Amino acid sequence: MGLRTESRLDSPVGVHCSATVRTSGVLLPVVRAMAYGENGRKRTVNCLLDSGSERSLIRTDIANELGLQGTPSSMTVRGVHGLSATVADSRHVRFLLGPMHEKVTDSESMKLELTTLCIPSICDDLVASPTPWPSEIDLPPAAALASPPSPTPIQVLIGFDICRGLRISGEDGPISLETIFGWILCGPKAHCRAGRQETTLFSTATADRPAETTEELNSQMRNFWEIDSIGVTQETAVDPNEETVEKFGQSVAFDGSRYVVGLLWRAEAAQLLDNHEVALRRLRALRRQLDKSVDTAREYAAVIQTYLDNGWAEQVEEIGGPPGRTWYLPHHAVYQQDQSKTKCRV
Repeated sequence: MGLRTESRLDSPVGVHCSATVRTSGVLLPVVRAMAYGENGRKRTVNCLLDSGSERSLIRTDIANELGLQGTPSSMTVRGVHGLSATVADSRHVRFLLGPMHEKVTDSESMKLELTTLCIPSICDDLVASPTPWPSEIDLPPAAALASPPSPTPIQVLIGFDICRGLRISGEDGPISLETIFGWILCGPKAHCRAGRQETTLFSTATADRPAETTEELNSQMRNFWEIDSIGVTQETAVDPNEETVEKFGQSVAFDGSRYVVGLLWRAEAAQLLDNHEVALRRLRALRRQLDKSVDTAREYAAVIQTYLDNGWAEQVEEIGGPPGRTWYLPHHAVYQQDQSKTKCRV
């Protein structure tokens, strides 16, 4: 991960960030075989051995080229993360697969009969076995290799039930599999010199305020890594009730005569509207009402003074506060008729 900032007083600031990862790659079990269709038709196909697939598949264009006829059917292909795709014009077809080498092609016992479903596309081109093979893999004499060149377009997907042998090259290298079509390589590629670079995130921003731009870039990077770590790191759920009780316990205190507790401010509190003009109009209207009665004004002032003396309110020296965090509270008198006298509350 790299981060570079350029700062000048008379020019905008460019911030560039990229993250790369080196991967050695993986060899998937891919074989080259001969497919036999109707009326003597045949052609070479690249097959992916997939032990996680419930059904075998063949590309629709290959099935048409081999003249394969079958029963129309609709199918739904489901993959990881719940992804699915529906193929409405699929069909069931049957054909034979055999090795590429002539000395075993004529043997019917070496041919594999497959019942597959047609699909327009199976997957992207895959990386097959390297040529020549790694010298550390000890193959039997005159072993027939069935690996196609790279990159390899996949035309047939078949089950993983045709393996006959297994040889391991090392702790961190690929393994060789013997199939009826020949030997293939699959597994992790070892001793990769440079590896393949994959850009996982690239972001470029230009602004006149470098501090704000850098902070925004840091936020983007933080969000990216949080999304990238989904399913890897366990997030601890926080009970909002427990968090509220904890804040209450931290703010409650005894001042000698009574208990005092702080207000429970929300961390993601919404921005407050500016109500300064509304509160000022209410205050002027209250002043006009109090000017009509000297006794009422004196009683109102006594209540406010009590609030100041007890510390329930304090006089603000500066007019105005932080935008979005300041609220002017209009006040008025509420009179409660008692048996002996009338109480004034603000």
